[in-house]
Amino acid sequence: MASALVSWQEIVQTIKVMPEINTVDDSDVLVIEDDVFNATEKNFYKSVAAIQGSEAPHLNRLRVAVFSSDIQQQDCYLKKIIDGTSALNRLCFLLDAELRLYELNREDSTQTVSADEFLRALAFGMMGVEPGMDAVLLIEHGHNHDFSAQQILEAFSKDDVSDETIFEILCKVGDLSIAAMLGTIIAARMAEIPVFMDTRLGLAAVAVLHRYRSDAAQHCVWLGQDSGFENEISLLQSPHIQLSTVDTAMPGYIALMKLLQLKAICQCMQPRRGIHVHMAVGERHT
Repeated sequence: MASALVSWQEIVQTIKVMPEINTVDDSDVLVIEDDVFNATEKNFYKSVAAIQGSEAPHLNRLRVAVFSSDIQQQDCYLKKIIDGTSALNRLCFLLDAELRLYELNREDSTQTVSADEFLRALAFGMMGVEPGMDAVLLIEHGHNHDFSAQQILEAFSKDDVSDETIFEILCKVGDLSIAAMLGTIIAARMAEIPVFMDTRLGLAAVAVLHRYRSDAAQHCVWLGQDSGFENEISLLQSPHIQLSTVDTAMPGYIALMKLLQLKAICQCMQPRRGIHVHMAVGERHT
């Protein structure tokens, strides 16, 4: 099996040199009607515009990336996605979003992930970011993802964790989805693309990046529920949208429902100085 093309040290160096996110002054963004949107929604609007380096946020080309690891071939959820019959497929259609499934299965999921396996999965995640994309939503699907995230978050709560130990912990946990998510988040920052998330594994990836740079996840926006994740969410340093509890087990459901609202917000914003926001909800191109 071929070795990974990059080392963990090279990945760490990339994290340290990622471009900064420029702040956007109120005078540089479009007018937001005070009686229509709340403060959090306005902050989201400004934050996404800043990440994209534009006067108005763009959500025309949104990619929904589903990372699946160590799943049985007969998994019903994945089968419905592939067949195009899942609720996720329908929500992506409403958002005019591109749905991509990234499968990261191993022959023996009981063994510790090797360094090469982890780095190849990270590089695979980087491929999920392409020119022309406006934003990406990270969704996870797999067994024990919450447990994997908890292990990482607990390990990183200590101050004396070395770079070598961090990588050893990530491989020992053995979840390739977090490797792929790390790759996507890093590549998105390099391309000035916002990353939306609502999963604990995504927050674990944020904790990894935060070890090397305090603003490493400034381009990430939390769209899930806040309960139980307050400390990790604080690392994002960007507005997060809080929803009331939704009784659903579908991965990404909360974030997708909120993105439908937020895309409508972008469409409804009132332009000024002759600047126009082109947001066509549900418009499909053939």
